[in-house]
Amino acid sequence: MSSTPASSGATIITTDHRGIPLHTIDNGGAPGSAAAEQICTGTLSFAVGTQDEPMELLGVTHLVEHMILGALEHFPLPHGAVVDHESMQFHATGSPTDVAAYFEALAHTISNFAQLSRRDFTLAKMIIKAENPHAYTEFTSGMLTYRFGAQGPGLAHLHAPTLQALTHDEATSWARTWLHTGHAALSFSARPPAKLNVQLPSGTPLPRPTHVPTRQNPTLIASPLEGVALSLLVPGSYAALLAAALEYELVQSLRTTDGLIYSVEQLIYPLRNVHVSAAPTHPTGTVTRFENSNAVDSFCHVDLVLDPLPENTLPVLKASVLEFRRIAEHGFSTNSIAFARTVLAANLAFDEPRAASYLDHYTADHLAGRRRPERQSIGSHMLHTSLIDLSNQLTDVLARALPTVLVAYDDNAKVGPKKAAALGLERDNFSIWQRTPAQDGRTVTVFHLEGADEHVSWAHRSAKEKLTLTATHLMKKKPNKTLFIDLATIRLVGVRECGCICLIDELGRHTEIDTAEFKHAKSLRQSLLASFQKHIIRAFP
Repeated sequence: MSSTPASSGATIITTDHRGIPLHTIDNGGAPGSAAAEQICTGTLSFAVGTQDEPMELLGVTHLVEHMILGALEHFPLPHGAVVDHESMQFHATGSPTDVAAYFEALAHTISNFAQLSRRDFTLAKMIIKAENPHAYTEFTSGMLTYRFGAQGPGLAHLHAPTLQALTHDEATSWARTWLHTGHAALSFSARPPAKLNVQLPSGTPLPRPTHVPTRQNPTLIASPLEGVALSLLVPGSYAALLAAALEYELVQSLRTTDGLIYSVEQLIYPLRNVHVSAAPTHPTGTVTRFENSNAVDSFCHVDLVLDPLPENTLPVLKASVLEFRRIAEHGFSTNSIAFARTVLAANLAFDEPRAASYLDHYTADHLAGRRRPERQSIGSHMLHTSLIDLSNQLTDVLARALPTVLVAYDDNAKVGPKKAAALGLERDNFSIWQRTPAQDGRTVTVFHLEGADEHVSWAHRSAKEKLTLTATHLMKKKPNKTLFIDLATIRLVGVRECGCICLIDELGRHTEIDTAEFKHAKSLRQSLLASFQKHIIRAFP
């Protein structure tokens, strides 16, 4: 048994329950006492999330969550579940006795997942579709995808319509692989009853691959989403404070002074099994290297999302990047640090809801191999360091992080390479269609289909355009240019009910090809699908 101070009068105690780590907050109540019978929140967490899914099974963790949750809806207490990029958590609130009973039933459902009916499976899909109809049918990419591509953390922001084709057997196999004692942890915001009995299948943790960002330089990325978003990689112990201070500075500059935005939304994603390597220059001129692979102070992916009107996208893009650079050079204002410290102090308060939230994060860190700093040490350092010293520390953190900055903007606003370069950014239009084939020494040769030589190229029915399939590339030829897709980079192929073929590559870029728009459409469709391994071809809505 181990214990970690949480606040005065409360201690986080870690024990073992039937092979499952059990984290509780001990408020001093013995089992059966009034303190032990207070309302509490319990959570059963599993170290599996969207970043663990293969491309062809995107959404399977969410599906498994809903199938399990559907079997427990009859419980008359507040409960639910959530899946993020690295974990799946089931939670319930009530008396410790009722919450314990809920988790016993939850564990029984998980242990007998294969017995959930086809109706449970179908209903879960219907509910997910109702939850987010757009994500069920369309593609979206976000900042994590722009940084990591279609792998690991990048899958958290890559929505592809793969859910429809998932099978009951695939969901069952996924549950069997991940939902066992090797990936599980329990947490209670009050001492659980002595008769707690949660029995999960036994198992050992699976090895995890290490993920490396696909972008190593500051980059400006064209996005189909409205607004402007800025992203940084920062040490986890400073992430919340830095995000709050940057939010304050951006609001003061872009809203209060210029009236260009309404709000700044901050999103923070802890990263697991990520290797970050950069060599930014400090304000002092020294060189520092960030390296992390499950280190004590892991990295967080910090996003700041701005909401300008479409006509203000370019001014906000320029102003926000320049504001980041100004702060890194001249420092944070004392007001921004005071604001950030107040936000942090509020989050460190330890009432019951915050205690439950802290435990959830504590448990997720435990499962991911991260060591969460003790709350007192956070408070002692962040809340008792002078505003000037803390400003200097955060300025230093921002200066180190600037080489990792990514900026996404509404692609309806036109930003050329020269404007991007003036901001110190590379520009990426995030298009799967490239102007030159991959430069890897391979020769672009025509791919001949037996008995169908006349259909190596397929002409568009109405436009001056044709598609040509080679052994290595799909080419789109127009009067003034030829564009390429490297077939080796394709990670997922979707076949829609309308006959369109969707291609998604390793960076999370995608395109849809309406084969009906080309002559000999059936031949084009068959030839294109024959270019890929069958296991990455899935039916899309």
